[in-house]
Amino acid sequence: YAILLSYAWQDDGCFPGQERLAQDGNCDVRSIRRYLVELRDYGLISWRQRGLNRPNVYFIHDLRSVPALNAYAAKDSTNLSGPDRTEMSFQDRTETPHYEDSVYKDSDVVVDPPCIPPTRVTAAHEPVAQPGHAQSADKPVDQPGDTHACAGLDPKPSGLEGKNRDEEAVVAEIRAAIRAATGAEVSPEDIHALTADYPLEAVLGKVRLLADMGRQELRNVPGLLRYLLAEDCRHIPGRPQRNTRAAPEKAKTDTIGERSKEHGFISGKKRERPRITQNPHNGSIDWDKFWET
Repeated sequence: YAILLSYAWQDDGCFPGQERLAQDGNCDVRSIRRYLVELRDYGLISWRQRGLNRPNVYFIHDLRSVPALNAYAAKDSTNLSGPDRTEMSFQDRTETPHYEDSVYKDSDVVVDPPCIPPTRVTAAHEPVAQPGHAQSADKPVDQPGDTHACAGLDPKPSGLEGKNRDEEAVVAEIRAAIRAATGAEVSPEDIHALTADYPLEAVLGKVRLLADMGRQELRNVPGLLRYLLAEDCRHIPGRPQRNTRAAPEKAKTDTIGERSKEHGFISGKKRERPRITQNPHNGSIDWDKFWET
């Protein structure tokens, strides 16, 4: 019924094929035929056949016009008498909001304690002093109360605010160290992400490792620091970096030198090309002189 109603959103009738209904309902065509018959017997739909391999036209009936549904609604309404229905509706409308308001007033409203300012006691209202104790005539006597709040002073910083100040100082220290080592500016959010996953000393140690590398204008400094922290890279002093390109070049040079010695070439001297001599009388080439040169 819901699938047919989705097709009949503009009019009371629609004509989707049974195969399309089976596809939408995720079932086979035989089940669709059985469901259509049940809906028709119940009075919810009706259809008209058009023939010539054309799909049927299904008409959606209004639920208020279905006798079975009206009978069930009437049966449910007769189970309760008139006073019961009015009493339930009256409780739903009146008693529930008052209950919710009372719960809100008792549990959610917080009343601040009254502010009692300090009072000054003069000599006229001051009690008689005991022997051996001297008191001034205009000595103020502080009454118990929140003097900071009454005087308009800021309360002492809590532990959370002090912790935030410490974190800001740490972030500023790390940013200054990165700026001095690489010349790059790193946002405070990236520093907070690093300090949340790794301790402060480890982050500063990797910053010093970047400074020892001696490379300026690095890109993606936070990513490089995270890689160094994850891999726990360390600098071992006293061990020079190996030059991996010197050995192949040297081997290539030695190979060329050995090959030159084998062919009799002398470094630094130009080999003379053989001269071809021609006999001026008959124009023939003197091959004996050619091979001698």
